[in-house]
Amino acid sequence: MSDPLRIDCPAIIDIPNPMELSTLATIDHHVVLQFPKSLSTSDKQQLIAELSAALPEYSTFDSGGINDHECVTVMKVIGRDTVIANADAIIEAAHAFRDTATILCKLLANRKNVPPSELVERCSGSGRLYDGWKYAFHGLQCCFRHTKTKQVVDVEIAFGDEFGVLDPYFFGQFVTTTPKFKPLGKLFPRLYHDCRRSLDVLEELGHLVRIKTDTPFPKVGLVVQTGA
Repeated sequence: MSDPLRIDCPAIIDIPNPMELSTLATIDHHVVLQFPKSLSTSDKQQLIAELSAALPEYSTFDSGGINDHECVTVMKVIGRDTVIANADAIIEAAHAFRDTATILCKLLANRKNVPPSELVERCSGSGRLYDGWKYAFHGLQCCFRHTKTKQVVDVEIAFGDEFGVLDPYFFGQFVTTTPKFKPLGKLFPRLYHDCRRSLDVLEELGHLVRIKTDTPFPKVGLVVQTGA
């Protein structure tokens, strides 16, 4: 993870221009723009949108508040060309995530004697599954961990029978803890942000599609195209 480079900005007009920000936000340092607490939520979101458009190879996001400041972070992330060059490997990992998650969720549903699509509504708690796998429900997700291999498969379970939804952090965990994909994991030193950027690019290229849940759990998630 990079170290923060904090810049005090009394007002939005005082921030460095996008060119300057692109030189300040490097692999080693991310830029934290610090504004007075009086900065409104709408102004903050507008600034993030404008910087995101001006700096597509960077992740610009609301990093909350610290002490007497409201903060916006600009972080260099994996480049579009690098994502495209590694698209086949990332898509392979996405398919593997979906397959593994589906197997584990169906096994757990069978253990709980419920339809897989009802795991989110009818199950909770934690326990052992089989062959070294443990599970733990948390919110609208279920995390599977293997006690020996340390593989982590954290699954969005609010999408009916679809268990391949790609949360950036969960997908990054899967890649970096699955032996076959550990070399690919080196592309994601800033786990969440690099994975999110990679998934955004692959969605733009048509390799991933967005799906929505039905009520009572309205969510939107990305899944790999079946033919991709």
